[in-house]
Amino acid sequence: MKKLFVTMAIVLTGLVGFSQIPKPQTLSEFSTWSLTPYAAFTFENTDFEKNDPFYKKTPLNTGFGLEVSKQLSHFTSVQLNYFNTELNTESSFNKFNSNVNQFDLRFRLNITNGSVFRKWQSTQLFAYAGYGILFYDATRTASLTGETVYEVNNNTSVIPVGVGAKYRLGNRTSLSFDLSYNQTNTDDLDAWVNALTSKDGFTKATFAFTYNLGKKKILEWDHPYAYLVPESVHDTTVVIQKIEYTPPKQEPIKLDTAIIYYIAKHYQIEETYLDDLDNVLNRAKDENFNIEIMAFCDTSGKQDDNYNLVSLRAEKVRQYANKFISDDRITIYRYDESWATYAPEARNRKVIVRLVK
Repeated sequence: MKKLFVTMAIVLTGLVGFSQIPKPQTLSEFSTWSLTPYAAFTFENTDFEKNDPFYKKTPLNTGFGLEVSKQLSHFTSVQLNYFNTELNTESSFNKFNSNVNQFDLRFRLNITNGSVFRKWQSTQLFAYAGYGILFYDATRTASLTGETVYEVNNNTSVIPVGVGAKYRLGNRTSLSFDLSYNQTNTDDLDAWVNALTSKDGFTKATFAFTYNLGKKKILEWDHPYAYLVPESVHDTTVVIQKIEYTPPKQEPIKLDTAIIYYIAKHYQIEETYLDDLDNVLNRAKDENFNIEIMAFCDTSGKQDDNYNLVSLRAEKVRQYANKFISDDRITIYRYDESWATYAPEARNRKVIVRLVK
């Protein structure tokens, strides 16, 4: 019953958070699907040792799984998960082995979205709960003779509840770790039923690699608070002002300036900014403009590291601009963190590319 209350609390918290997220843009403008292969260590929690006074050990086991995720908002997502592992325990007289295949649907709440902790903007904390079905093939054998004492092939419902952390590696990749408990509705997962003990379950420690599909901006790592601060605000006051989104016109607009924003501690150009950048650079090439590259940083982290990021961002843009115009038509300006003027920090991590005569 206690686990059920915890599960309900996590789900309700996620639903409340989802209802309060600002939605300045539609989901169609972001990449929202991802694939996550993972490996895990499992540790069974059954009543085998409670029934056998000669209980010997419960070793760690390995397992592998695959998760398909759909981001619902900046802070919420659902996952379809498959996991396979073996659970085993042994005593002086008995051995238990169970092959497990688990399918479940989860609701996940991204607690930070990389934007709550100023210096951890590439890190995300999350919690999840779900419901699914677990297929198991359990066998209990005699340790001395190897004779099968009892076996069962069955399925049961399972409730996974867990917490974890994710670190963003690049534009579309990230690593994560989570710890979960998977509670089943059966007492014979270990091929040993005892009416006086609780239902069986197992603990899982997961190490995962996530790849976000699509070439648009990743909703999972987008910072919704940035939409609440207009570009014209040049002070450190957070201005709560919703900006209405206007769909782009069908005909290409001739831009004089392109702005590239960056996630914390990164300097690669995300593909979502390439259309505007190409527009400006093509004008520079066709209409004989020069360009200015102005690189900025935020105030998180060490000052030297921030200025190094400024240089790297400017250099990457220069290299890209060389596909259109030569170096003698490019001027680079680098600005340290003293030029970071308005909140939130995401607004300061940028490079501005401007046409000049």
